Amino acid sequence: MGSPARAPCPICGGTSFIPGPGDRLTVDGVPPRCDRCWSLERHRGFWLAFAAVPPAMLVWRSAIQFSPDGTLAPERFATFESSTYGGENSLDLRNIDRPDGSYDFLSLSQVLDFVDDDRTAFAELSRIASDCAIVHLAFTSVMTAAVSDHYPEPRGAHGRFHEYGRDVFRHLGAPELGFEAIEVTTTDPCTGVTGPMFLLARSRSDANTLRAAIAATSAAALVN
Repeated sequence: MGSPARAPCPICGGTSFIPGPGDRLTVDGVPPRCDRCWSLERHRGFWLAFAAVPPAMLVWRSAIQFSPDGTLAPERFATFESSTYGGENSLDLRNIDRPDGSYDFLSLSQVLDFVDDDRTAFAELSRIASDCAIVHLAFTSVMTAAVSDHYPEPRGAHGRFHEYGRDVFRHLGAPELGFEAIEVTTTDPCTGVTGPMFLLARSRSDANTLRAAIAATSAAALVN
């Protein structure tokens, strides 16, 4: 049976929450999974951050989400494609079967950590991204270290190849590929859990608009 939440789920309005994967609770002992839409803390925090983005900034964009979750509302985009590796519409991030400049918005939440050759994957993402693309990224790492750790074999219960530090975007080559990174701290209203996400913009105008939109909402905090 679900437990009452501190606030309704912003994605579906659900008010009953259950333990997460592996019967996980938050550090405060709060069940994190929405019993209606199955969202977790990061999904709801990211959802609220994106809700602050002006609709006119997204409505014309062609979007793709790798390893789909409830973070994004497909109806906010002109087109929306999902890819599940080894599942529906499976695409290999190291060799993406799509033309150059195919997408104006790309989303990967806790995905690159599990790709062995992450720099090749990011170069492929850059190739299929348009000249005005926005890339949404989130990682499993706590990212307190200055330098990332990379492993030849997957480690831990979930099989990560990378534990990213503050050098992640230099490691991926994002500046050389024309991306400006914006760090945002989001807060899940149902559990109080905070977490980072990143928006990478190729357009300085888009970067400025995103910063202004995030700064104007109480749902997320602009870090840089």
